[in-house]
Amino acid sequence: MTKKAWVRRIVVGTLTVVLASCSGNGSGATDAGVTDDNGARTDSGNGVPQKCVVDQPFPYLDSPYPGIHGNMGNNERIACEGPVTAPTPGWSRLVDRMIFNPMTVGTDRIYAVVIRTQGCKLWTVSLVDGEEACFPKGDPEMLSMGVLGSSPELDQDGNVYVTDGWMDRPDGVFSFDHDGNLRWHRTFEGLRQQEPDTYGPPLGLHFTADGDVATVAPDGLVVVLAREADAPNNGIRGSFDIVHQTNLRPLKPGQDTAPAGDLPPYLGCRMQQVFGEELSVDMMRAALSGGTGGSGAYTDNTIAASGDLLFVVGGGPDHGDGFAENGALVAIRTKPEKQGLDMELAWYMQTNGPTGSSPTVSPDGRWVVVSDVTAEGRARIVTADVKACEAAEGKAAPACAPAWTYVLEGGPLLAHLSIDEDGVVYAWNQGADPKAPDLVAVSPPDAQHKEAWLKWGASFPSPRPVELPSTDWTSTVLVLDNSVVGTVTHAKYMEAADMGLPVPIAIRAEHELVGVRRSDGKVLWRNVPMPDAAINSPTLGPDGNIYVPIFGFIDFAALPDNPLSQDCADASGAYQGGVVQFVVK
Repeated sequence: MTKKAWVRRIVVGTLTVVLASCSGNGSGATDAGVTDDNGARTDSGNGVPQKCVVDQPFPYLDSPYPGIHGNMGNNERIACEGPVTAPTPGWSRLVDRMIFNPMTVGTDRIYAVVIRTQGCKLWTVSLVDGEEACFPKGDPEMLSMGVLGSSPELDQDGNVYVTDGWMDRPDGVFSFDHDGNLRWHRTFEGLRQQEPDTYGPPLGLHFTADGDVATVAPDGLVVVLAREADAPNNGIRGSFDIVHQTNLRPLKPGQDTAPAGDLPPYLGCRMQQVFGEELSVDMMRAALSGGTGGSGAYTDNTIAASGDLLFVVGGGPDHGDGFAENGALVAIRTKPEKQGLDMELAWYMQTNGPTGSSPTVSPDGRWVVVSDVTAEGRARIVTADVKACEAAEGKAAPACAPAWTYVLEGGPLLAHLSIDEDGVVYAWNQGADPKAPDLVAVSPPDAQHKEAWLKWGASFPSPRPVELPSTDWTSTVLVLDNSVVGTVTHAKYMEAADMGLPVPIAIRAEHELVGVRRSDGKVLWRNVPMPDAAINSPTLGPDGNIYVPIFGFIDFAALPDNPLSQDCADASGAYQGGVVQFVVK
């Protein structure tokens, strides 16, 4: 795969999504009629809700984990109370750097990968005083551009793990100790039946239930590694090459891409100012012309783990030309052996066309949910029943039919869904009719409902509907005991054709952090002003505060005063990246 194609995937692979979305910015935090039945835990004295403090010895294995997508199942479910009154903005750090992927919150600091082509790409921010520091120590170029596709993970000893791999540097995983010293670097060389012409990075990793490190490369190579520095076999516990060991194939390159127009000069200037000189305008144009899920890679998503199963999303059955026409949720079973792990295909569930959704596993391991798109262009929730699919294992065709589906009112969701212990899925109506709810909770079939049903919908009316007529939910959904938390954008967009782009450009936009009661969708609080999160993942820290990584591409791409100027000095805009803290009282 070419360098241009890899930059399209890891640097701005979701820009099509982000630019098609919006986030909101209120003028002052408000509480929306909080009552005694908000579900929050109270202390034994006066009934005042307690501040949420995550009860954990250290992330992650046997405790709630306030980091990437909530836990190894990607379900965003953190078992503690959320704020029932509006939090207040605290500090902002790394403000001139974009954070493309979810960040990880440890007991004492945040770990975040920023988009830079040169210099330090992995940073820490202290939870005590907000101090910023490059990580790891020593050589800031130790990690290549391939780390831009990674989200750091922490084990219970404070060790850090990130994926990497770029062009002629083989893909693999780095591990550092808490102080930033290199523990090990393990590559995937020799694990494939055929080595690729160029390497692209695995886009995320998780720990398994046994504490191993699991990841998947873009060509469908799934690898499990030991965490220990002195593990045998170079730490490789097992691997499974999906494309060469099954009939599942990559999606055809460019399957869902659109012709690229000319990139406006101001956007090219901003790209090179923020990301670095190596990121050319041609690379950015390639990125804007295609969406995730159809880039030709096997997987564009974070792996998930539950029990002895690993879940990835990628291509489906061979269409007869060596490529897949549709995507698939793929389940891989791991079996311990004396020398490592035996890994095999358990089953797969086909999706309708490609999907940009990472697999999401319910906390009890019963459901796995992704999203795809109907023939009419509407987003669809697609759910597998793990037990039912396991019952079909061993048959000639390991395909498993969806247990239930639900068609949303909006367009494609190129971010993953959340699911709770009751099987309720939290999704949003992207670009839908203004009368449709912005955020929805969808319940699985039960004794009263033969099909999946809408439990509730929540709306966030624009504070200024004339100036900011478009409203969208723009983050993943953080699911807490009593509430869900995320970001909303209100904006006014130009028509895409006006700038020669396949995506809309904001004329102006405002963004807000909001909290919604889980039981009935009542808006608990909103209008907490914030920068543009743009499809990223809010999370809780061990201090009980909310932390939001800022990708910010809506604001980044917003029009300057003179958008057609060729002078980069005219390209300045109201952009903020980095990490924002929201203090919970």
